[in-house]
Amino acid sequence: GGILNNAESLFILIAQLGGNVSYGISGVVLIVADIVALINGNATVEVVINAIIQYVAYSSILVTADFTVALNETLKGFLSVVKRINASSSLSGLVSIVQKLIEGKLVIGGVNIS
Repeated sequence: GGILNNAESLFILIAQLGGNVSYGISGVVLIVADIVALINGNATVEVVINAIIQYVAYSSILVTADFTVALNETLKGFLSVVKRINASSSLSGLVSIVQKLIEGKLVIGGVNIS
């Protein structure tokens, strides 16, 4: 598959589309991308720790929003768009990753990152 059928690439792309910032939902997605990269052998523990430190440092305001709900709603909207444009089969790998993430069942390298 292509770049959108790979979980690591997907999370990196989502973070970049969110402005590649270290706070908010994009910051959480960056951390997830780094964890997936670590599991895949493409990053070090230091990279993950750095992402977490940056997230905490740049999230100086009290977080009251439930990022899980916001992320799941965004991902459900994405799946709806993919279905509407009849791209489900061509993006089957991406659709599967997103569905597993929504369901809390995305396991990569034996680690549930949902």
